[in-house]
Amino acid sequence: MNIEEEIKIVPMIGNIKIKDEGIIEEAELEFAPGLNIIVGSNASGKTTVLNSIEKQSDHIWSLEQLKASSAASEKIMLSLIGITQTPIHKCFLIDNLIERLSRDKVKILLQELERTKNQIIITASNYVEISKIKANIIDTKDFKLKRIGKK
Repeated sequence: MNIEEEIKIVPMIGNIKIKDEGIIEEAELEFAPGLNIIVGSNASGKTTVLNSIEKQSDHIWSLEQLKASSAASEKIMLSLIGITQTPIHKCFLIDNLIERLSRDKVKILLQELERTKNQIIITASNYVEISKIKANIIDTKDFKLKRIGKK
């Protein structure tokens, strides 16, 4: 599966409440316009947040569907950065992309995405350098997680 096939697009989001989903017992999240980065260690709930957004959205598009739509087809370029820079007033959900790129490419991608004209929610492991990126950072340390394996 290529990266474009994994990107989901939903209507823009202001906030979301998650209760008893996956490893997350409870979390309330606020998303800003532009770039939002969910950071945390493995199995800390990053993907669960994206899955919950999909479940709570009234519509989900794939990148291919968006490109094929008559309203957007002329505006959207083929590259990820081109697509996210085209103002279409949607939210792009991108999971596990950063982990597949070299550090240099991650830095370039994040610098480009911080200038987005859309809303982007992307996940990143703790080791990714994001201190100089202009983004809304959501840390999974703030989630109330289920205690798995403890009685």
